[in-house]
Amino acid sequence: MRWLAAAFASSVCFCAAAFGTFVALARPDGVDYLFAWPGGPALVVASAIALALLLSIYGLVNLVARRHAPATLVDARSGRWLMPLVALAAVGLGIAPAIRGVGIRAAPLGYYGYDLRWWWLLALTVWVAVRADRVSGRVLERRVASLRSWTRARRLLALDAALFAAVIAWAIATSPRVRFTGQLNGDEPKYLRYCEVWYQGGGFAISDKKLFVDEPLDAPPRVLRTGALFVRALAEEGRALAGDLRRFAADPLGFRWNRVAGGDYFLTGKHGGVYQLHQPGLSLLLFPGYFLDRYLFGLHPGYGGEFPAELVMTNVTLLLLYGACAVMLFRFLRNALASELLAWVWAAFALVTLPAGAFAFQLYPEIPASLVIIAVSNHLLFHAREGPPSQSAAAGAASAALAWFHPRFLLVSICLAIAAMFFARERRRPFAVAYVLVLLSVCAYAYRATGSWLPTALWDANSFGFNARAVPINLVGYWFDRMWGLVPHSPLLIAALPGLVLFARRSMASAAFVLAVALALAIPAAAHSLSAAGGTPDRLVLAVLPLFVWPLALFVRRCWPSVTGRVLTIVLAILSLDAALSYNWTHEKAFGAMRDASASGWKPNLAFPDVREAPAVVTAIVIAVAVWSIGAAFLAQRTRRSVAGRRVWAPVAVVIVLVLLVGASAAASATTGRWVNGDYLRDEVAAHRAVARALVALDRCRICFTSRDGPTDWRQLEPNAARTVRADAWVQRRRAIVHASVEPRDRLAGFARLSIDFGDRSTTPWTGIVGERDVEHEYHDAGAYTIAVWLQLRDGSTHVVRQVVTVGR
Repeated sequence: MRWLAAAFASSVCFCAAAFGTFVALARPDGVDYLFAWPGGPALVVASAIALALLLSIYGLVNLVARRHAPATLVDARSGRWLMPLVALAAVGLGIAPAIRGVGIRAAPLGYYGYDLRWWWLLALTVWVAVRADRVSGRVLERRVASLRSWTRARRLLALDAALFAAVIAWAIATSPRVRFTGQLNGDEPKYLRYCEVWYQGGGFAISDKKLFVDEPLDAPPRVLRTGALFVRALAEEGRALAGDLRRFAADPLGFRWNRVAGGDYFLTGKHGGVYQLHQPGLSLLLFPGYFLDRYLFGLHPGYGGEFPAELVMTNVTLLLLYGACAVMLFRFLRNALASELLAWVWAAFALVTLPAGAFAFQLYPEIPASLVIIAVSNHLLFHAREGPPSQSAAAGAASAALAWFHPRFLLVSICLAIAAMFFARERRRPFAVAYVLVLLSVCAYAYRATGSWLPTALWDANSFGFNARAVPINLVGYWFDRMWGLVPHSPLLIAALPGLVLFARRSMASAAFVLAVALALAIPAAAHSLSAAGGTPDRLVLAVLPLFVWPLALFVRRCWPSVTGRVLTIVLAILSLDAALSYNWTHEKAFGAMRDASASGWKPNLAFPDVREAPAVVTAIVIAVAVWSIGAAFLAQRTRRSVAGRRVWAPVAVVIVLVLLVGASAAASATTGRWVNGDYLRDEVAAHRAVARALVALDRCRICFTSRDGPTDWRQLEPNAARTVRADAWVQRRRAIVHASVEPRDRLAGFARLSIDFGDRSTTPWTGIVGERDVEHEYHDAGAYTIAVWLQLRDGSTHVVRQVVTVGR
């Protein structure tokens, strides 16, 4: 029973810290951390609930063990399986920044201990569940194992459906500000503009498009007219091509195919009309959903009066593609890892963490392009030689269709085509025929607009060059830049780099394929931009990042037998999931960088450098990562041989990993000088209100302290403009409602202690008031009553206002 008592004591410590108020207050001279405990009554209630849960779980485990595994009943009764919950007491270390004289130097500890407190509770609870299942006869483990008895088709369908539902549920639940919204930002209007043109019966030129506000709500769609324009355009361009070929033959050096010029992402076509630079591939996928929004649900004008404000079905279309991408990645990893469970877990992880997890509701081609790349890669690496010719033809068409999404996918498309010539030896012809036909359609579109058959002709007309000098530093930035890098926002993916070393030793051809496809997108993207115009980090290379889950999973599987490797994997996974949750929860389309109203003001990305400000750091990062990758791969190679002889006690491994992470984070932040970021702090007004609300709830607080002043209470908190109280009372039947407000009203809101005498011998206890408060009271008898509202100010003085109310019969 001592383990049960220890788990309860740790739970009490956890409740005292987790339910307390820990806030970073921005001061003119820096950041002041404050902690206020939740108070005796609140702590007693939380502790009672924790005790009830522990006793219930303890009794249930013993009951199941007695019934299913009598041999393990002694272990179940000992409660040793509750040992992980003892670590809950360590959450109290997270409030260390509030200790006087410590402050921001312990901000990383505040993040790991306090900001992640609910993740630690979840992880330790899962750990306890696993240990409890072992001492109770492995009931849950046998239930999971029974899935293997299902037929292959039934099992795959169930896993597909579960993954599809899980990632969609995550996207909807964690994205309150962008889910199903009609607000557009960045390049999103360019993709919807094609949809609106097609709905109105136009082609690819947008110059004839009418505004949504200028069209009657009952105006019928004219989509069939778009098809007629397509047929007419084919005839026109056939005649134009014959004339161009004659002129080219007459003057090969002087003839100019691309005969247009543009600017600001638009151009005037060779036949007139205005064209956009952005390709219409994504628009074609979104059009069914947009058609429903435009025809059935769009009642009010949205962005610039061009589109309807209601774009629910358009968002649903992209959300379904997001779920399909997760399923396709699961099918790919199932072949790559030869394990359905691992494939499911890693596919879910890849789609819910950054950057993919932020694009379920952003109208960009990254998710559809990633779906295509994963599907074609799965075909080429695992099905190309024995699959039917129709499958190879579909893969070829999909590979070429990448050029319809954006010109930066063109090299990826070519890379996939070259790989098909190597992997699909017996199915080269159907792949090549389909690829050429679809790619010709892209070229024909470019010819229609510019006169040139180059797939990049529209962008060439706007003089978008290839900045080769920016490629090396931006490639490093895609991985390690503080604001726009992958690893700072999804730390577990650092293991993909040593995983590539193990991957190459296992299959050089597959490793070369993954690396070539990744570079085929990363190099053009790096020549263009690092930040993607301030969008979500790593948006430009998102489409190929799921392929790196393969070497990541191989490296983790090799290290998993080691307890230290297992703990490190779980901790880095928690950091990645927390970053994804924080980003989605606060993300608005107009602001792409990470924001979060956290308690510590610190995030793991602050431990990384800004590669653009310190070019010398780039070389050091490259060397360090190369050495680390080779060393980690070497150690992982030896893990299976050495783990049997040298086992580390799990709690010790947890302590070692966390100490090293916190120490490395603090050292890195000290080096970069970035201890906190204003974007990771609560709003000044919200933080001040939260602190005031917590302090005035306690008349005398013995466990309230700040990093600047030490012990504190509500009388010492500044600023506080409370001087008097204003009260308004009214009666509804026999219920009186008193609205009290502290005067004068201030932006930060004054605060004090409040008590109300309702005149019928009923008085409220002294409680806190911040800004204003409503109090209700039920009278039993009719009559006139004098309500006295007392306000206790910080200097100990009191102020009272009275008002007479009449209660009728």
